[in-house]
Amino acid sequence: MVTFETTPIMSTYLLAWALGDFGYIEDFTKNEYNGSRLPVRVYAPRGLEEQGRIALDNACLFIDYFSKLFGIDYTLPKADLLAVTDFAGGAMENWGLVTYRTTRIFFDEGRTPESKKLLIGYTVAHELAHSWFGNLVTMDWWDGLWLNEAFATYIGQYEEE
Repeated sequence: MVTFETTPIMSTYLLAWALGDFGYIEDFTKNEYNGSRLPVRVYAPRGLEEQGRIALDNACLFIDYFSKLFGIDYTLPKADLLAVTDFAGGAMENWGLVTYRTTRIFFDEGRTPESKKLLIGYTVAHELAHSWFGNLVTMDWWDGLWLNEAFATYIGQYEEE
């Protein structure tokens, strides 16, 4: 039997769980949330975890940045990103387990063009922005989806000052 912690109230389309032979790399946010630094992990098929390092670095940065920018701390006790080998979408903002097509968050040093780092950063920023706009605050019906996606697209164009 597997027991999970109680989840916050959320739209059912945000629920995700995954089964597989995954490994992970982990880091922590620089800022504290509820008295401690937030654990952030990138899960990937075993042996490919390090290809998620840039995504991990970006995730830690954006959680801290968005928490400060929006004036609302990231609300969950962890942030997990999952690289999915066979995934039709580019990414999905499932709350607490954001899923990504491997081509959207993997960077293989020496094999992947440097320009891909920008796409990885954008994709991670876009999906994590949904933690505030889409997950924490959700539209009443699907005809409001454009607000959710438009804001995440806009805020994903982050440039460090």
